Amino acid sequence: MSTIKSDDSNITINASGSGRDIKFQANGVEKASISSAGAFTSTTIDATKLTGALPAIDGSNLTGVSSVGGATGVDFNDNTKIRLGTGNDLEIYHDASNTYISDQGTGDLRVLTSHLKVNNAANNEQLASFIADGASTIFYDGAQKLATTSGGVTVSGALTATAGSGAIVKVEEGGGSLMFMEAGGNGSHLKFKAGHYLNIKQDDNNNYLVLNDNHTIDNYGTSGNWQRMMYAGGTGTQYYHSFRLSNNTQVGYINTDGSSTSYNTSSDYRLKENVDYTWDATTRLKQLKPARFNWIADETNTLVDGFIAHEVEDIVPEAVSGEKDAMEAAVLYKEGDDIPEGKSVGDVKFAEQISPQSIDQSKLVPLLVKTIQELEARITALEA
Repeated sequence: MSTIKSDDSNITINASGSGRDIKFQANGVEKASISSAGAFTSTTIDATKLTGALPAIDGSNLTGVSSVGGATGVDFNDNTKIRLGTGNDLEIYHDASNTYISDQGTGDLRVLTSHLKVNNAANNEQLASFIADGASTIFYDGAQKLATTSGGVTVSGALTATAGSGAIVKVEEGGGSLMFMEAGGNGSHLKFKAGHYLNIKQDDNNNYLVLNDNHTIDNYGTSGNWQRMMYAGGTGTQYYHSFRLSNNTQVGYINTDGSSTSYNTSSDYRLKENVDYTWDATTRLKQLKPARFNWIADETNTLVDGFIAHEVEDIVPEAVSGEKDAMEAAVLYKEGDDIPEGKSVGDVKFAEQISPQSIDQSKLVPLLVKTIQELEARITALEA
């Protein structure tokens, strides 16, 4: 049985019986209720009509805070904190100018007025981004490892860049590539825009290495107009270049002895077999056709002595390299090239040109020496 009772100070509504609720309706529609356990439920609560301090909320029954309609969230005054966890495991707080996100109050992440800082557990800076002056710094265990400023980038320790293919590091000017390090099917390489060079200097006046646009390496010195200079470490025997196979076998080298230069190729007896000293040199030598000619590129038409490569090939084949009448195919522009204005991918970059035969005239020396020996033997026989 339900009863309503009033006295001078209270109105008492009683829903008699276990599990009975008290319900409030308007026009037959329920608007609020009080359960037999004392829980109050309302379809709406007008917060503008609430006055006084709110009581403490039992966190064990708190499932979240939500907002709709563009609400700004939870707003706190300066120095007020949001704490999560029984031991202040995560703490968000603010002082006069800085906002902190910290673990146990150590200030691990600081969002400052001018920059961002990240600390580790030992309170050593790991990241500091200084927005105001355009500089940023990355630390590891309190030591600066990388710094960027308006003047450039400074790295302490190894700099490693990884990419599957294409440009890894790229330097641009006005939207065009000046230099980039590239990894691709032909291996990693450093590439420069046409007209730009790799220049390694000792100082402003001498001793620097330059990689030119025509793919040559020039080692400039201080002695007049010398364009390629290599300096030895002493005045005795010095070695400059060693020519080796993929298995590290040396097949030649260049060295100096303090007064002269030697261009050496392998001639060790341990590398040879079927050695014969009785062959006919004079007959072969007579087949050679020494000539006088001038080079087409020589505007002075100066006559010089020499041989035509293919005419020597059948007589002393080891002295000649290349094939007669060989040509190099034209090179076309491809994707990734620095393509000049007016050109496009597929246009000719370098036209077809001859692939010239070459001759190493030093390989004729054995034939000359053997012929002289044969002539000397015949002269000796005639004089006897």
